[in-house]
Amino acid sequence: MTERELPETGSELPETERRSGEPALSFIPSPWTPASALWLLVFVFGISVLGSLAARSIIARHLGDTASSVLVGGVLLAGYLVELAIVALGARAQDASFSESVGLIRPQHGTAVSWISVAVIGALVARGFAALYASLMQRLPIELPGADANPLSLFPGGGFSVVVLVLVVVVVAPFAEEVVFRGVLLPALGARWGVVAGVVMSSALFAGLHLSAYTFVPIAAAALVFAWMVVRFRSLWPAYVAHATFNGIAVVLLFVLKAQGLM
Repeated sequence: MTERELPETGSELPETERRSGEPALSFIPSPWTPASALWLLVFVFGISVLGSLAARSIIARHLGDTASSVLVGGVLLAGYLVELAIVALGARAQDASFSESVGLIRPQHGTAVSWISVAVIGALVARGFAALYASLMQRLPIELPGADANPLSLFPGGGFSVVVLVLVVVVVAPFAEEVVFRGVLLPALGARWGVVAGVVMSSALFAGLHLSAYTFVPIAAAALVFAWMVVRFRSLWPAYVAHATFNGIAVVLLFVLKAQGLM
């Protein structure tokens, strides 16, 4: 096996690739170094900021609900596709396949039913914690920026706008974010500084790059759940299912609150 080859799915890391005291099967073998992963994060952050500014500019033009939703959705989807393309090019530069380099492989433990069940339960636990956190914050004399963040504001109206919202927020965004943060950043940091440090640092960065002091704690908690799933199952798929479920529940709750006139 050459230096750039990845071990077969489910195989242990070579001794030269292990860190002292590190479980051999904790992370998917990754061609990414901490430096390259952090540079990727810089690009992702820049793309995210530009996408957000472009989306807000489109909304401000009052082009109509459907037109605005389509354009905003197109801008955000383009940004996520660029992020995924950068990851794919980085993997190719190291002679690694995109799917294996980010852990898009069959989970190494349990059946499909078991890991999907764990993913859904994890999402429910994370969303429950977020609800408790929001309830606590309402009772405390603390006002943190970002409390009014609402993805529905980017996709006004109903019908086709809802379809675009679900596609972006529930399907594509969780996939791209899992690839970057748990597929690239987590294994790179974990291989360098250990499993616990990799999980904590990648989760903190994930929450921090959402640029909301109010949601930092619940998002970081959810990220810890997603990262644990990658470590536990040695695959990105359980984390993606959990992340998509987590976002999906949030979208449903927002629509319920809007229907009740509470937003």
